[in-house]
Amino acid sequence: MQAGDYAVLPTCIRDENCLINFLKKNGSEYEKYFENNPLDREYLIVINVIHRTYFKIDKYYLPSAEKLSEKEFLDKINYDKYSIHKKLYTESGEPVY
Repeated sequence: MQAGDYAVLPTCIRDENCLINFLKKNGSEYEKYFENNPLDREYLIVINVIHRTYFKIDKYYLPSAEKLSEKEFLDKINYDKYSIHKKLYTESGEPVY
C-alpha cells in the first residue's frame, strides 16, 4: 500500500454501492489496471484519497492492511459533499497531503 491508501472490506452490496457512488461523485476514478480480484474470492476495495482512484483486489493479497468497513472509511476521512480531504503525515511528522 502507498500513501493515501485505505483498504475497505465490503460489508454488503448496498453499502459497497453507496461507497462507490460517493467516490465517483467526488472525482475518484476506477483503476482496472491495478485490479486483482478472482471472482471466487473475497476482495478489498483499495481507495487512494490523494490520487482519487480505487480498485478491487483479492483480500489475501494485503493480509497486514488495516481493513475498514464502508462506514469506518467515511468516518475516518474528513469530507464535505463535494470533495475528500485528509491530512496525511510521514512517520517523522512531515505533511504529505
